[in-house]
Amino acid sequence: MTLELLHSPLLADPVDVVMRGYQVMAPAPRLTMAAWADGRIVLSPKVSPEPGPIRLARIPYAVEVLNCTSDPRTREVTGMWAAQVAKTTVFVDIPTAFFMHQDPSRQAVYLEDEKKQHVWSTTRLMEMITNTPDLAGLLSQKGGPDSKNTLEYKEYPGGRLSILNSGSEGDLASMSQRIVNKDELDKWRMLKAGDPDALADKRAQNSFNKKIINVSTPRDHNPDQKIFSRITVKYEASDKRKYYVPCPFCNHEQVLREEQVKFVGRVGDDLEDAKYECEKCKMQISHMHKKRMLERGRWIAEKPFKGHAGFWLNALYSPWITWKEYGEAKIKMVRQHDTHKTFQNEWRALPWNPLIEHDKDISPYLARREYYEKVPLRAMTHLFSYADIQKDRIEVIAIALGMARELWGIEHKIFWGEPALSSKGYLPQVWQDLEAWRQKTWEHESGETCRIARLFIDMSYLTSEVLRFCRGKRPLVWPARGMSDINSRHPFISTRPVIDKKGRYKYYQVGPNEGKDIVFANLAVEPPKHTPPLQGEGAGGDGFVSTPGYMHFNQNFDEEFFKQLLASEVGRWKKGIYVYEKISPATRNEGLDLVVGALAAFESTGTDPRPHVEALLRLWEKRQKEANPEYVQQEEPKAEPHAPRKKNWVYGWKK
Repeated sequence: MTLELLHSPLLADPVDVVMRGYQVMAPAPRLTMAAWADGRIVLSPKVSPEPGPIRLARIPYAVEVLNCTSDPRTREVTGMWAAQVAKTTVFVDIPTAFFMHQDPSRQAVYLEDEKKQHVWSTTRLMEMITNTPDLAGLLSQKGGPDSKNTLEYKEYPGGRLSILNSGSEGDLASMSQRIVNKDELDKWRMLKAGDPDALADKRAQNSFNKKIINVSTPRDHNPDQKIFSRITVKYEASDKRKYYVPCPFCNHEQVLREEQVKFVGRVGDDLEDAKYECEKCKMQISHMHKKRMLERGRWIAEKPFKGHAGFWLNALYSPWITWKEYGEAKIKMVRQHDTHKTFQNEWRALPWNPLIEHDKDISPYLARREYYEKVPLRAMTHLFSYADIQKDRIEVIAIALGMARELWGIEHKIFWGEPALSSKGYLPQVWQDLEAWRQKTWEHESGETCRIARLFIDMSYLTSEVLRFCRGKRPLVWPARGMSDINSRHPFISTRPVIDKKGRYKYYQVGPNEGKDIVFANLAVEPPKHTPPLQGEGAGGDGFVSTPGYMHFNQNFDEEFFKQLLASEVGRWKKGIYVYEKISPATRNEGLDLVVGALAAFESTGTDPRPHVEALLRLWEKRQKEANPEYVQQEEPKAEPHAPRKKNWVYGWKK
C-alpha cells in the first residue's frame, strides 16, 4: 500500500522529494568572514563615522585580516594598527559577530578595564546586534536574575560570549574558551597573579581549534631596559605582513611611509596641501589617488606563515585622513614630549622607545649654537637663573625669554670650591663668587642693561648654606626644591612660595617631570629660518624670525653641557605616572636641571614677555632713527581715499 502511494501520479517523484528535503535541512554554505560581513553587519551612528551596512570596499585592507581570522589554519592573529583605521571593528566587532552566527563558539572578549568593558558591551556590541537582522534574534530576551543576556555574558544557540575585564584576576581565571579576543593589549596592567596576557591565553589551551586575536596600538618598548610592548613582541613573532599599494604612475608597490609625505605651501603649523612622493618614480601623488591605491593593494609577509598572521598598519592608510591632515598633525604633535609619544603610537603605529628618543646625537645642537655678545633684541632685559649645588662646585645658568617662550641661553658658569660651611661657620669663597656673578650686568642690543631678575638655588643638598645665602635677598633670590611625583604629576611651579612644615622658611616647589616635558618638547622645535634683517614686531638685528618655544644657545655652552641636557635621562611609566630617571647612577644631568630650574624661576614671576619685547623694539627703532637719519621704518601700505563724487545734475540729484 505504501509503495502504491509513493508511485501515485498525485505525488511528486520520490527522488525529487528526498532532494528537496535535503536542501531544506542542509546547513547554509560556509562563507569567509569578509564575505559574510560585507553588507550584512550594520554599524550604528553612535560608533561609526559611516553608519549603515558595512562596506569593505572602503577599507580593502580589512578583507585579508577577516579571512585569516576565519581560516582554520590560523591559530593566532595580531594587529599592530594605528588608531581610527577601523581597528576595533575589524579585530573585535566583526569576529565576535561571526562566531555568534556563522561558527557558533565559546568566546571571550577581554577589554582594558571595567569602564571599557561596560561601554563596549552596551554600545558597540548591542547596537551592532540590534541593527543587524542576522544577529537580532540570537540572544535571549528573558530578563531577571536567570537571564542569559547580561552585561558580561551573552548566550546564543551553539555558544556563549563572555565580556571580561583584563584587570580582574577572577575574569582571567574564568571558563575555558575557544576564541580569545584581546583588545588594546598594550594598555593592560600587570597583576599580582602575573601577566594578564598569558593568563588570558591559558583559557584557550585545551581547544584543538583555538583562535587567539591580539590587537592594540603599541606603547613603550625597550628590551634593554626590560620595557616590553606586548603587541610589538607578538607582531615580531608573527609572519609580519605589511600592506603594499601600487603607485598610480609607475605601479611600483610600496609601504606607505611618513618620510614620503611632502609638504606644499607650509605657513607656520598649516599646510596648503601635501603630496605623497613615490619612492621609485618620485611623482607627487595626490590624496584623490589613495582610494584606488588601497583597492589595488595587497598584504606581503616578511616571514613564512606558521599559524600566526600579523598585520601592521599606520594612519596613512586611513580613508578618513588626508595626506595634508597627517602632515599638519605631525607638525603640531612632535614638538611636545607627550604629544610626540601619542603621534608615535597612535599615528605611526610604532612603539615609543624612551632611551633612543633621548639618546640623541648632540652634533646638530652643537652646530646650531649662535654667537651673540649682547642679549638679543627679541629677548627681555630681565634674565633668570638657576644654581645647582654640588659637593665640589656650584653650576649656574642665565637665560633670557622672548615672546611665545622663545629662549636664549646667555651664559653657563661653574664656580669650583666646596660650598659646605667652613669650620668657623662662614660661607666659603665659592658663595661670594656666586654673589658677584649674580650682580653682573649684560648689554642688550637695544642699548639697555640686563640683570638677573630672579635666581633659584637648589636646596636639596646643603639646605642650611642655601638658606643662609638667600637671607635678605628676596624677592631676587629664592631657595627651590624639586618635588617627587608619587600619586600624581606635581605642577611645574607653585604659584607662590610655600612654608616648610616647621614654619622656619619659605621656598618654591618645582615639578621636575613637568619641566622636563617642556624642555624636551622645545628642544624638538626646528631651528628658525634665516631671513634678511627686519624692522618692527617679531624681528631683531640678528636676522632671525621669532619661533615659539625654540631654544637658542650661545657659543660658551660646551659639548658636555649638551650631553647632560639631551642624553642624561629617560622617561618611563611608574604606577601610571610618566617620570624621568637617570640612564645610570653615574650619569651627570646638571645641564638638564639648570635649564628646567631657570625656566621655573621665570614662570614663578608670572611675567608676560610680549609687552617688554614690544617696548624694546620701539626703543630700538627710535635709537636707529636718531643714529641714522636715513633710516626708514617699514610701514604697512595705507589705502588711498576715494575721489569725491561729481556734483553735476546727474550725480548730485540724490543726496
